[in-house]
Amino acid sequence: MILQNLEPQIKEIQKKKWKHPFFYFFVPMSLIYRLGAKLNRWLYERGIRKQVKVSSKVISIGNLVAGGGGKTSLTQLLCKGQENIAICTRNLGTQKSDDRVHVLHKNPQYNAEEVGDEALLHSLCLPDASVYVARKKSDAALEASKNHPVILVDDGMQHHQLKKDIEVICINAQRPFDNGWLLPAGLMREPKKLLSKADFIAITNANAYDPFLEEEIKKYSKAPQFGVAYSTEEILPKKALAFCGIGYPEGFFTLLKNKGVTLVEEIVFPDHSFFSEESLHELVNKAKNAGADEILCTEKDFLKISPQLQSELPIRSVKVILSVRFGKKNFDKLLSSFQ
Repeated sequence: MILQNLEPQIKEIQKKKWKHPFFYFFVPMSLIYRLGAKLNRWLYERGIRKQVKVSSKVISIGNLVAGGGGKTSLTQLLCKGQENIAICTRNLGTQKSDDRVHVLHKNPQYNAEEVGDEALLHSLCLPDASVYVARKKSDAALEASKNHPVILVDDGMQHHQLKKDIEVICINAQRPFDNGWLLPAGLMREPKKLLSKADFIAITNANAYDPFLEEEIKKYSKAPQFGVAYSTEEILPKKALAFCGIGYPEGFFTLLKNKGVTLVEEIVFPDHSFFSEESLHELVNKAKNAGADEILCTEKDFLKISPQLQSELPIRSVKVILSVRFGKKNFDKLLSSFQ
């Protein structure tokens, strides 16, 4: 909770980099983080730490930069139309942790507090897929492998305990490598050279092909690339207050503006935040005072609002559609690898 409250200040320091005095405090911490991550990878690569190998084909959807890489949306796009497929994800719920594997399939009797917002969103958006949720993704994969020949692991790149067959790395075209520094001086979880681990690279928020980004990626990886972008077919209000608690809030706000919505205020919560009744009523008052027609949020954020408040307050979620913008042959090649 303390880290969540400090998140806006930390991101401001990361953004200003050397211009901010606290950045110098973060630099040695980033070096320690880099060494720790490298040691962890090395231990698994050398077999000192044992990897879990399951009978199913395991496809990891991951990223180099913390938050906002588009992993969740891409996972859903890849699952659409697939039969007997499973998604494995970490339990991000707020209730007391346990070692159980929760299985969500067709109208699950769970809420976001129990299994996390991403798992619940997967299940609601993909009624034909099964979603396995656990504190350890490897535990979820072990259970899923009993019933499904193909498993997609949402945010799987840093989960070295599970042996993967295909590594898909997402790169946000709007902030591909943040400020270049690893956590906490920047938002990178891995250095760029780890792109060499990729079997496919998905460029998200890619409204147009960017040859410069493609060439930068090619310095580290020869993996086939494809680009995906977000849109919405919903009829939106002319004037709205928008809020979200996702990894890349700018993408949501930009989507609304591109659809002609005038945002009276853009309110950002930390990623995976749960909203109190008091904070939601405060948003309603702000919207009324600013003359907003509606309050808009993402589908993932709407799931964390209690059903009673969903019906009482003038808050609406915006359904976002992900589509392939370029590299369709490479995208289809990834899909064919599921067989």
